[in-house]
Amino acid sequence: MIFALVLVGTILVGKVVLNYWKRMTTMDSMGQVWVAMCETLSTNNFKQINVAQESKRLFPEVLIKNGLLVDSWGRPLRVSIEKIEDGFGLDMTSSGPDGVMGTSDDIVWKRTVRGDNPTPKGS
Repeated sequence: MIFALVLVGTILVGKVVLNYWKRMTTMDSMGQVWVAMCETLSTNNFKQINVAQESKRLFPEVLIKNGLLVDSWGRPLRVSIEKIEDGFGLDMTSSGPDGVMGTSDDIVWKRTVRGDNPTPKGS
C-alpha cells in the first residue's frame, strides 16, 4: 500500500515538474521569436516574412513542426503581428498543457515595439 502511494505521488510530482519545464521552455521560445521579429521587421519594413523560418534561422533551437512554430507540447503557437504607426505589436499564444485555447493555462506573450527601440512594452 505504501509503495502504491509513493508511486502515485512520484508520478504526480513528475507530471507537475514536466509541465513547469514545458511552460518555461515555451516562454523561452516565445522570447526568441520576439528577438527574431525585432531583428527581421526592423530591416525589411514589413515585407512578406515567414515567422517560423526567420525565428529558426536566428535560433536553431526554436521548435517547428510542419512549418509552424510549436510549443513544448508540440502544438502550434498562435502568432499575430500587427503594424502600428511607428512600430509593431507581436502577440503569441500557446494552448498550454490542456491543449485548448482560451483556458486559464494558456501562455500569452504580448509585446510592442515603437520606433527603433525593441524594448518590450506591455506584458
